Amino acid sequence: MIVYPVLAGKIVERGLTKRAVASELNVTERTFNNRLKGKGDFSWWDVVTMQNKFFPDVEKDELMKKV
Repeated sequence: MIVYPVLAGKIVERGLTKRAVASELNVTERTFNNRLKGKGDFSWWDVVTMQNKFFPDVEKDELMKKV
């Protein structure tokens, strides 16, 4: 189950791959998927990096909204 549905949805909506986002965060795709599922935590640096690079029009709180 995805714990961060807004983030996961925005990735798909913008035609990005999880691999591309993971690469930007310097983690493996598996680690990124685990974080999306709540099996790991995103650091503040991760959130800032994702917003700046991929989602500058989405507020951080909205992007990281949990189920």
